[in-house]
Amino acid sequence: EKGPIRLESLEMLIEIYEREKDWTKAIATADQLLSAGTNESVERAVSHYYCELADKALSAGELPQAEKLLDKGECRFAANARICLLKGHVAFVSNNYQKAINELQQINGCDPVFTQQSIDLLRQCYEERGDGFAEFGDYLARCLETNPSISIVLAMADLRREHDGDEGVSRFIAEYLTVSYT
Repeated sequence: EKGPIRLESLEMLIEIYEREKDWTKAIATADQLLSAGTNESVERAVSHYYCELADKALSAGELPQAEKLLDKGECRFAANARICLLKGHVAFVSNNYQKAINELQQINGCDPVFTQQSIDLLRQCYEERGDGFAEFGDYLARCLETNPSISIVLAMADLRREHDGDEGVSRFIAEYLTVSYT
């Protein structure tokens, strides 16, 4: 039966599985709920459940399994910034720095709030490659336009300090404050 009571029961079951962190059962139950009709919020939640499973696989060093789970999550909700973050981490651990950079830079387009969570890993990718000061700086500048946050300003200031010294960082902060408040 697909009546309102059944749908409500499935929603309650999903909540229980979330509390228990039983992501596999949460996905299976969400699929039953989705069979009654597409619901973007449920698809988005399923995408996050796959992230939870992928994070667990990543912690266990099971990189191929983590990638498969992230791909499944991406099929459910492609604009999930957490998927990009985890894919970036998998690529970094696999020493595929360019792929990690590509994944991490997608975050700003998915959900700019998550951008600050990717900055340190993105910086490590550029450092491992041994280049990219200008490319990383350009990316941070684009992020500041779409999501002006203190963590991005601080990352840009650190980058300027390393490249241009204290004078360069002072110039950057002065320019940023002038642009921000006009």
